[in-house]
Amino acid sequence: MKVIFEAVLINEQRKKKFLGLVSNSRIKVYYSLYNQNIINTIHVHVNDTNEAISVDAFYLEKEEKEIDYKNFSKDLKGKKLDYKFLFKNYKLTKIFYAMSEDFIDEPEFDEVKICIGKIIRIQANSKYDGYYAKIKSIPLGMLTRRKNDDTDIEKDNQLKLDKKISNIYPAESFCSDRSMDLKIHGHIDLEVVCNNKSELLSQNLYVSVPVCQLTFISEKEEVSIEKLLLQSLNIKSKDTLQEFNDIFAKYISFEKYLSDNSAEHFNQLTQEGAKEILSFFDVEINEKALTKYLENDEYAEVNFFF
Repeated sequence: MKVIFEAVLINEQRKKKFLGLVSNSRIKVYYSLYNQNIINTIHVHVNDTNEAISVDAFYLEKEEKEIDYKNFSKDLKGKKLDYKFLFKNYKLTKIFYAMSEDFIDEPEFDEVKICIGKIIRIQANSKYDGYYAKIKSIPLGMLTRRKNDDTDIEKDNQLKLDKKISNIYPAESFCSDRSMDLKIHGHIDLEVVCNNKSELLSQNLYVSVPVCQLTFISEKEEVSIEKLLLQSLNIKSKDTLQEFNDIFAKYISFEKYLSDNSAEHFNQLTQEGAKEILSFFDVEINEKALTKYLENDEYAEVNFFF
């Protein structure tokens, strides 16, 4: 017996072409919590054969019911709405799809919630496939806010700033699936921390990768990577402290040298000795090396180890 599998479109026939959501396909939605009142949808896989689709999203409060959102209407421009995403209790709970004006479908879906600071594994067609990374920033896509939030999404200064901070690192790969155009192409910014052998990288590496090309790791793996990172920070902090102490000791010794019988010492200075003093002030003092060691992010991040 020969079995043939065929994808069937579940929308009306338009201009002798079937357009719409492919049957038995699952929608996949990637999102994060921007804050306690706003959900940020970053990327959506949807196997819809229309050239353009429209989507809206709503946050339902405790007393609201999903069925109340099943009615579809046109927007101010008269455009038909295709999809509705419903969030409740900070989760995606339902998707409605307008197959036609008379029939509303409820397609199957998967949701993926991500957050800044999470350690994940890159599964992309790039040289970093299998590498471990930490999520550094999540660009803004489609924002859905709760009804009790009075934030003006178009005017809020923090939102404006966050919208500009979008994919600041070089893109390593691209999503090849059919997806909704949310203008950020599903990329999020990562700090790559370990190679595919769970070995720490010798230098900082930052890339931008589609969120759909990342996989969550087990809790055991995450704890293991975090331990490696903490050990690395501890080593770096000790090196930083030693370097700071060396500069400070040099500074104190030169201060003492200049204050104790300075005229007599200067008369005895060789040309090489004078060059050493001038070089020290040029490099260490004029460049404010001591201040830099106290203020740089790495020192601030690890000083609790001392």
